[in-house]
Amino acid sequence: MKCGRLKVQLLLKESRSKQARLHSLKSNYGWLQSRPADVDVDLEKYRIMLLKLSSASCAAIAVQMDRLTEECQSSEDILMMFENFINEQTNIEMIENNIKKEKKKKIYPELVSESRRSSLSFIIN
Repeated sequence: MKCGRLKVQLLLKESRSKQARLHSLKSNYGWLQSRPADVDVDLEKYRIMLLKLSSASCAAIAVQMDRLTEECQSSEDILMMFENFINEQTNIEMIENNIKKEKKKKIYPELVSESRRSSLSFIIN
């Protein structure tokens, strides 16, 4: 979880500093320094979702975010992509859990009625 979050923090800081530089070049106040961006505030809403994910899913998100370092993205795009990656991994985990539950039901079928149970025990014995 930390690796993916740190990668997103670095990407956001980098994109915000680029945006600030571009903005300062266009304005007459380029000599003024802006405050450093507080990225943790933007990432706080994703903290709970990341804690629910497995370490393999967090690693997959970190790899996907690593691919973004080659491209120049705005901070809004980075946050949107990060949220999409989290949702994607959450859906993948839910599908995998449902598949595991269905496989377990096939191995150990739930016997619903007593008549079914008695016929099964007769066949097995």
